[in-house]
Amino acid sequence: MDVPDPLTLDWVGGRETPEQILGYETYVYRADGFVVTIGYPVVLPENTIYTIKVEGCTLWKGTLHRRQFMECSPPLQNEPKTVYDYCGGVGLFNRGIHIVATCQNPLDFAARLETVNDYWRFLKEKTTVKASSEDFLSIIISRGDHPTGGYTIQVQSFIWLESYPVQLQFSVNLTDPGEGVIVTEALTNPLVLIPIGELSPGEYVVEVYITRYILTFDERGEPVYIPVLTFKEEVWKQAFTIE
Repeated sequence: MDVPDPLTLDWVGGRETPEQILGYETYVYRADGFVVTIGYPVVLPENTIYTIKVEGCTLWKGTLHRRQFMECSPPLQNEPKTVYDYCGGVGLFNRGIHIVATCQNPLDFAARLETVNDYWRFLKEKTTVKASSEDFLSIIISRGDHPTGGYTIQVQSFIWLESYPVQLQFSVNLTDPGEGVIVTEALTNPLVLIPIGELSPGEYVVEVYITRYILTFDERGEPVYIPVLTFKEEVWKQAFTIE
């Protein structure tokens, strides 16, 4: 997966379960731009299912039960690398699509800024709908601010269509916490950064096709994702120009 050996990194972190949360434990570890989050319900050891997420220059998710992975979602091959965050964009990015133009791949200079919030604030200042062919273009898809945790975003696929304007199509899953699901009491803004690169002059449009789910848990404590059915397909759009 083109990542450094985790045993060679200088990890920091530990238990980050909010004080008011009962029945569920969360541990977070950070090193060299990577964030590993491990969560699990407080049940009998033989019934414990660990949800593990790796975020950074790549994304990996899986569920572990009795030392065997029940599910595993590594990055798709030949897909653009993505960076997910849930707090850094609070108060910065409204719900929707944001076009970012920088002098280089924003993944290359993340470590130069002191905090995660500085990183997203810098990218916010670089948003535009008109950029140069010498700029490095990235796309941010944001869910906007939410009063609690439990809201997630996940890019499922990306398609480039050579048309006029050129279409950049994404399939994205949005998940909301169901009734009774324990969430963190903190402002969040689930978003994803997708570096694209330099583009030729012309007209472009980003289309994001949304699929929504509600997260609940069954009597065994296992997650259940319920699709939200709609009469009309939900599509977010944002046009931009490269000169």
